[in-house]
Amino acid sequence: MSATQEQAKGHRALLDVESRFNAKLHGVVLGIQGSQIQALASFIEIFDQYPYPVIINAAILKLADWFRVSNNVIKFYVYRVFKQASKQHLTKVINVEETVRRVLPVLGSNDPIARSIALRILGCMSMIIADKIEIHYAVLQRLESATDRTEMESAIWAADRICARSIRFAPVIFPRIEDKLNDVTLPCDTKLRLVQLFRHMHKDIDLTRMAKKSCINMLDNSSMDEKLTVVTLRTLSILLKEALLDRKEHIRLLFKYGLNDPRESVSSAALYDLVLIAQSDITLDPQSIHQLFELVTAEATSPRLIRKRYTCVRKVIWSYRDVVGHMLRETWVDNGEIFEDAIRVCEKRLLESISKEDIAAVIACTRFIVTLAEISKPTPSHKQQDRMAQILSDASMRFSGYLRTINLENIMDGEHISQVLKLEAHLLAQFDGFDGNETFLETFNLMMNTREPVAKLLPAFLSSISRKCQDQTRRSSSSILKI
Repeated sequence: MSATQEQAKGHRALLDVESRFNAKLHGVVLGIQGSQIQALASFIEIFDQYPYPVIINAAILKLADWFRVSNNVIKFYVYRVFKQASKQHLTKVINVEETVRRVLPVLGSNDPIARSIALRILGCMSMIIADKIEIHYAVLQRLESATDRTEMESAIWAADRICARSIRFAPVIFPRIEDKLNDVTLPCDTKLRLVQLFRHMHKDIDLTRMAKKSCINMLDNSSMDEKLTVVTLRTLSILLKEALLDRKEHIRLLFKYGLNDPRESVSSAALYDLVLIAQSDITLDPQSIHQLFELVTAEATSPRLIRKRYTCVRKVIWSYRDVVGHMLRETWVDNGEIFEDAIRVCEKRLLESISKEDIAAVIACTRFIVTLAEISKPTPSHKQQDRMAQILSDASMRFSGYLRTINLENIMDGEHISQVLKLEAHLLAQFDGFDGNETFLETFNLMMNTREPVAKLLPAFLSSISRKCQDQTRRSSSSILKI
């Protein structure tokens, strides 16, 4: 079927939907709305079946007409169509100006619900209207004058969508955001949404610095709400990550919150942000290496926070393993002591976790040691490196022995069992001098005599360490299995 024929079918489908929407049913108003809602639900199917600009343009214009003259129930379902269509189809709209002209008058309504839905629709259309001055003015006006919570949230959401796409809008809205964040009467929930707009202000260096300064000023307020502190810190991290600006200074700030803030949620957020920045780039120097190890040696009242610290440090080190390994060797005289201290503390916490049967903590500690063992593998360039590699080799052997003391049958989570076995195999397999015969036979006997969930996971472990075993051991095991 040709494109012309397909478009003709699409137009007929639109006419059918329009006739169903406008049908006058005998009954109550709710019955009429039901048939109209069913008609509106057909639009996405039409968009997917006939994705031609002329079809989508006609449909969007018709939806905008209905939105302008209908009640709030129909307005809401029109918004749902726009929301579903925004990702794929709205960029094909031809008459953008006409569509906007039908939606904007609703913002002058006396009904805050109608204005809220209109703002949501404008947000959905952000990819095609982001740089229109009249849209900027309309959204800013509602942001400044809204008193209803729903309308305020919709205005912030629309501003967020437009700010993400428009270079022009960010400088215009910045002073309004700053004024509202300084308003002590504004609810914290609203500030939580407002401050996140700063994350889009990375396309202009001066605006980035102003947004950063505003976030820092907020963070300096010791009485600020805990959730707002977390969101502000995350917003600042995203902003500087995208802007490639002042990241070394920001990393220091994240270390400060990760180490010293007594609020677990704030400290955890700082750790997450360190990993977030490490995914793209991070400025590492000897002081940063020192602070990374300080994170895992510092005391914390929450076992969960300790696990998060180990996870954070492991991910950052692994993201820049060559750099960290090189810097550790170059600065061994200064950082060797804290490196060894980190291993001792980790070993102590591992033993405590085993005694408490805290398998999540066991996994976190062991992963940390495995990562350090990976970055300390010998190369022929540094003498100090031999000391670092030997420390990790000895620690890895001890850690694998500790893991062998864990009764796998007492672990209820199969994923935890699998992780413990993988980590043990990883620790054992990297040492050329390790003789795996005894470990292989012990594990094989355990597999033959333990409950099924554990037994199913052991063959993979045996396979991982089998290359460290003598051929006679493998043949003996295979003979038993045949019997």
